[in-house]
Amino acid sequence: MEETMKKQLDDLFYQIVKKKNKGGVSLILFNDEEVFYEVYDGFIQKENNIRPDENSLYMIGSNTKIFTALGILKLYEEGKLSLGDDVRDYLPLSVKSRFGDQKITIESLLMHRSGLQCDLYEYFITESKDFSDVIEGLNKTYLTSIPGEMFSYSNLGFTLLGLIIQKVSGMTYVDYLKKILLHPMEIEMYFGREDELPKEVSDHLAYSYDKKGNRTKDALGCMIPAGSCTYTRIKDLAKIGVLLMNKGVYQGKRYFKEETIETMTENKVMDSADEEVFNYSYGIIHNQLDLKHKTSKIIGHGGNTLYHHSCFNYLPEEKVGIIVFTNSKSGIQLSRKAEKEIFDKYFELQNYPLKEEVKFTELDPNQYVGKYDTLMGPIEFKTSGNQLMTMLPGFKIRLKKDENDYFHCEATGLWGLIPPLANKIREISFKQCRYLDKDVLIMKQGVALIAGKRYEETKIDPEWKKAAGTYVPKDPRMNAIAKKAILTIKNKELLLTLRLEEQPLNYFLTCINGNEAIVKGFGRNTNQTVYLYKENDKYCISVDGIEMIRK
Repeated sequence: MEETMKKQLDDLFYQIVKKKNKGGVSLILFNDEEVFYEVYDGFIQKENNIRPDENSLYMIGSNTKIFTALGILKLYEEGKLSLGDDVRDYLPLSVKSRFGDQKITIESLLMHRSGLQCDLYEYFITESKDFSDVIEGLNKTYLTSIPGEMFSYSNLGFTLLGLIIQKVSGMTYVDYLKKILLHPMEIEMYFGREDELPKEVSDHLAYSYDKKGNRTKDALGCMIPAGSCTYTRIKDLAKIGVLLMNKGVYQGKRYFKEETIETMTENKVMDSADEEVFNYSYGIIHNQLDLKHKTSKIIGHGGNTLYHHSCFNYLPEEKVGIIVFTNSKSGIQLSRKAEKEIFDKYFELQNYPLKEEVKFTELDPNQYVGKYDTLMGPIEFKTSGNQLMTMLPGFKIRLKKDENDYFHCEATGLWGLIPPLANKIREISFKQCRYLDKDVLIMKQGVALIAGKRYEETKIDPEWKKAAGTYVPKDPRMNAIAKKAILTIKNKELLLTLRLEEQPLNYFLTCINGNEAIVKGFGRNTNQTVYLYKENDKYCISVDGIEMIRK
């Protein structure tokens, strides 16, 4: 890399991390041969004055799903399984269904379209290393959709893929990955909690830090093969990027057939909307990063635990990729900002043209009046004179339509005069469309996500009304994930509010009966069943595998 380019990237990097870094941050750029730019800042161990470098070991969270997918595809290459196989051919899975008997295929697991809910947190804090324990928990849940239809990210689905790898290979998940990838490619990867890792790597281990930069421990140390308990080095993850760029070849050796990697990474379009939204193929995410410059489509993954955050994206046509690792609570925004701005700066220095500015068009606001169920609550589009308006929590928003049918948000009143807030709101846009034969709402804030579907009136069973109140976890260990939940009735809606992994979530519910209610909306965390029951005359709620009792 030219010295001038390196200096400009360095200057931007240190400008980004100057006020935001409470732990360590590592960032690299790589091509189809090697890492050609690297920069490190902060501390992986403040107490021991250890700074990050290329040997630092960070938790990579769900970036492990790339390895899980490669493990499944190697078995597929060898003819030991078919992607259309029913999961029940390998595992004693019997998830309950409101859609009749449904086949869940290996492919639907790989694409997060299995209909399984995302998480069961009781297995995230367990000390158990027996992956199969999760099947018992899953068999108590309901499908959230017909398998093969709705994209709904599921850590549990990749847990099952890890179990299938074990069943078919006759080896543990970890040993199989070591055999096909880790040892041959000299990738250093460790599976376990921080205090379970070998003593010889202790000087390279990235500790966890909270928002204030204080040492803590990541609560999401679990048995899930998709990830939170997976540590690796940043350049070792880059080796997988090089392997994917070269369609199965790394340093002259072929590890996968070319067609296997093409199948893994191609955009599996289920609907025209999949061309533009955050979309999943086999262990690879499409459209999770939106740059200012005109490039080919970006693919990759990401990984977030409570305190460790990792970004991994590359462009197959341009043959360039970026990886960012951080190890603090504040690192999630830092990693995303550094990834986007450093990548954009790289393409600017390569003289890539900017994307064209958004062009706005006239609209008839009456065409777009409607109401949608989302995890933010009902979002309603109304007319005000000749304008289309909506409300985001606490803000009245004016909407302007662009030529791609996205509605861009503009703060009104005094809020629009506060630049940081006005700019943040302008980053949000919506699009109404038909998706998989449903009226849905796409929300875009950096990336486009299916945010909700057409509003349905809430049914509230009398038992749920009586159960309103504040709930706390039965198991104190769950406090790191969700300290409390509040069940209320708000504007004739049954609302369960909780902070899950410190992220505020509003689960608007529609009752099936006095014991079961379904989370309204479309996509991740929606359509799962929340349970209400009594224990020693006290109301209890089970949500995301967290058992909570009313105070």
